[in-house]
Amino acid sequence: MGDAGEMAGPREERLADMVRGYLAAERRRKRVLEVRFPGAFGRAMAGGDLLPGPDARRGTQTFAQWLAAREAAREG
Repeated sequence: MGDAGEMAGPREERLADMVRGYLAAERRRKRVLEVRFPGAFGRAMAGGDLLPGPDARRGTQTFAQWLAAREAAREG
């Protein structure tokens, strides 16, 4: 099997913000706490090392737009 390559959205998103948006779309009130992951993985996240490279294929739809489209499809 071949490598699909890197794929990313059109902009950088914070995971906690995405979770907050998802919960709001689901009409669920929960507190979302941002915590740093320990160790090498946490350092990679904090340093931006896990962000896509310049050759990544980028989508055009933001996470918020995807949530809105999902909600619209549910309402029919």
